[in-house]
Amino acid sequence: PPDAAPWLGQDSYLPIPIESIAWWIKGLADPSFPIEAVERDGPLTRRLEQRGWLVEVSRYRDFSGVQLPARMTLNHADSSLQLRLILRRWELTGK
Repeated sequence: PPDAAPWLGQDSYLPIPIESIAWWIKGLADPSFPIEAVERDGPLTRRLEQRGWLVEVSRYRDFSGVQLPARMTLNHADSSLQLRLILRRWELTGK
């Protein structure tokens, strides 16, 4: 897996699962790993536990007719690492 956390100090190094985050930022579970828990509000994921991470989407926004996460936090269960993401713009392609 890619080294996504070179900015973390040597003592606090924790691999960040970039391949899973690519799914989580879309409000989806990574299909390559088991889901530990999920909480939905209709079709939208609000909380997801996977790979030792708690993913919480606090806000969705309409981006070109699609509801996508706009604010979320990712908390690692075994450390104090918390990532806060604010997604202001999405580019939707046909790929």
